[in-house]
Amino acid sequence: MTLADRELMLFYAGVAPLRTSLTMQKSRNRATLMHTLIEELEEAAAILAGSDFDTWARWFGGDAKRLRAGDREALKHILQAYGGMGSFTDVVLGGPDGERLDELRSSIYTLAKALR
Repeated sequence: MTLADRELMLFYAGVAPLRTSLTMQKSRNRATLMHTLIEELEEAAAILAGSDFDTWARWFGGDAKRLRAGDREALKHILQAYGGMGSFTDVVLGGPDGERLDELRSSIYTLAKALR
């Protein structure tokens, strides 16, 4: 039985120490944030691929796959896309896709920074 299994058993039995329940809550929160990040990376990749920004589409699509596989180094790779000339922050699209990409750009950065 793993530590997480024991903590879960104690939690449901109502005898979990505060530290254990807080640890479990943090773990669930991180998992939720990671899931959101992966979904947003995939959405950004789809928008970028449909707008002829294939390099960035592959960048973020690849990072989503890496995160799904448990490769946390992808978080560092995501953050490397921001800042400097020719970076992801320089990509400009018009219309609704551009507005959504701007939202995703900000959210992806914030999530990757928080999870790093």
